[in-house]
Amino acid sequence: FGAEPPIVAVLQYLRLIMVVLLVPMIAGLIDTDIPTITQNIVPIIKIVQLSQNLIAIAICSASGIWLGKFLRLPTKEFLGSFICGLPLFGLFPGQYIVPRILIIIALLLIGISAGLKFDYQHIAGLKRAVPLEIVLVLLLIICCLGIGYAVHRVTQIDLTTAILAFAPGGMEAMIATSNQLGGNTGLVLTIKFINQLSIIFTVNFIRTYLIKHRVEQ
Repeated sequence: FGAEPPIVAVLQYLRLIMVVLLVPMIAGLIDTDIPTITQNIVPIIKIVQLSQNLIAIAICSASGIWLGKFLRLPTKEFLGSFICGLPLFGLFPGQYIVPRILIIIALLLIGISAGLKFDYQHIAGLKRAVPLEIVLVLLLIICCLGIGYAVHRVTQIDLTTAILAFAPGGMEAMIATSNQLGGNTGLVLTIKFINQLSIIFTVNFIRTYLIKHRVEQ
């Protein structure tokens, strides 16, 4: 989409670090009434063989890319594969998984791709952007805390779950914190997935509209 991957990566990771450090601490301080966590018996789930698992992932990825192009989705590789993977992973929870090694390789490739595009011009741009982002992220966290509290008051969702669910990013950290503090982990995961998908769709459509409007002018 014409963005600068190094700058996007640095600013996103800075936001993530601030959110991961501040929001769980604030959630623990605000909600002192932590519910007791009961231990439930989890049924044993048999994971399919690695070969079948990899074949299923390959089919979901290939069909997802085609679906994304056919529907003209923003970030078509991600959203297309996500949509195609939902039925498989939803109907067979815990049986089909993405091997950890594939996730690590993907993150390494993304990091290398962004790092190779770094130059002095990007560093100069970050000097101006980083201080501004720190202020904006702090304001964003405060606003999300207010939204979480409002949702807690209106829906009677416990305060820990509401705050963590509407935190600006840091899905894995918010889920782990929810589990530790006794929040509703499933609800946190669901809301954060909806937030991420809404952001992906909204940002790309706004970008397309602004570019089209600029071209018309």
